Amino acid sequence: MPSSWKKSFLRHLLLLALRFTFVTMRSAIQLPTNSIKINDTSVYGRNATLRCPVFEIGGHRVAWMRYDTRTILSLHGELVTQSNRYAIINKEEGSYDLFITNVIDSDAGTYICQINSEPMKNLVIFLKVVKPPTIDEELTSDSLIITEGQTALLNCSASGDPTPKIYWRRQNANQMIRGLNKVEHSVLVLKSVQKKDAGNYLCIAKNAYPPAVSHTVKLFVHYKPRVTLAHSTNFQTGETEILCAIDAFPEVSKHGLMVGDEYVKPSHRKRFGKMELKAKVKVYKTTRVVCHGQNYLDEVSTTIFISGVSIPDPDSITKTFDYSDDEEEDENYNTSTSSNLETINDHGNYYNLNAPTSQNPPSTPNTRKTSEQRRKRKRDRRKNHHLFSSTSFTSQSIGYAYQIFLVGILLYLHL
Repeated sequence: MPSSWKKSFLRHLLLLALRFTFVTMRSAIQLPTNSIKINDTSVYGRNATLRCPVFEIGGHRVAWMRYDTRTILSLHGELVTQSNRYAIINKEEGSYDLFITNVIDSDAGTYICQINSEPMKNLVIFLKVVKPPTIDEELTSDSLIITEGQTALLNCSASGDPTPKIYWRRQNANQMIRGLNKVEHSVLVLKSVQKKDAGNYLCIAKNAYPPAVSHTVKLFVHYKPRVTLAHSTNFQTGETEILCAIDAFPEVSKHGLMVGDEYVKPSHRKRFGKMELKAKVKVYKTTRVVCHGQNYLDEVSTTIFISGVSIPDPDSITKTFDYSDDEEEDENYNTSTSSNLETINDHGNYYNLNAPTSQNPPSTPNTRKTSEQRRKRKRDRRKNHHLFSSTSFTSQSIGYAYQIFLVGILLYLHL
């Protein structure tokens, strides 16, 4: 027979002997009246240590028993139960502690650490298993889609021992729930839902044993389009910029911008969840502008009237004389003069400009005379203009006087 088989066989014989030895003891287990009683608490899923300090034990034996199930767990440091979740620790330090791994609900109950002295000494431990909160995903909302104006119900279910408290708050800490930082209830009721109520809500479950847990519920609010129109005019270019903003959820499926009786093709972009239509037009009279958007809830339009940029009447423009041409003419004159190969002095003599400098006449007198000639021509033109105006006025006055004179003669002859 192999050695491993021998060890296994001897172990089973030992267990049978122990069970036979303590069968009468097991049937006679009762809750001691003269014992030390303490309460202990362990968290579900964690490890628990039930302490049993022993001093001057001598030849006595220590046993651990489960009172409510009438089960012997260990005898003087040796496990009797076949569960691998139990262990006896700290024996060398004079303490027979019962160690339980991965505590579950059924581990809750009454445990007895007993010394078989005369009289027997007992330590009774009442173990309570508690549970941190957990969210019941099947009974808790994930998201809700609702139309503006309706009532929204957000559900949250959680379990734990003790029973956890449930409260709601916005995921964005800067936002509130109808003026409240949090609402304590398993069901969050939002009446007459508005656009600003849309967003993420946190369902938080908490009891005395951490950690607290949370679950995010998304609320979507559908609303019909909101259309706004604005415009600005650049009087230098005569262009008017029209801006139409359409806010809707879900987004609009149709939209348009009409100036007068015609649709224009605007540029568009999405900004902060809104659709913006932008167009530049030129209008010269008061014009109606209409912008509209449509989703499955409704079609909404907004109308404004913009004033056109007025065009001046040609007859009302004051006519003035511009003498800039004279200055240009003078500049051309100077340029053409300097480009000539020959010039004439006051005495009728020719001088070659390409010749050495000693052959050219002094430039100062000619330049002064040329400038005086230009100024004289300007004065003559201005004088002729004023003379023309005064002559026209004088001719009209003479005509009126002559007519009055003729009327006087006719009246005299008639009389």
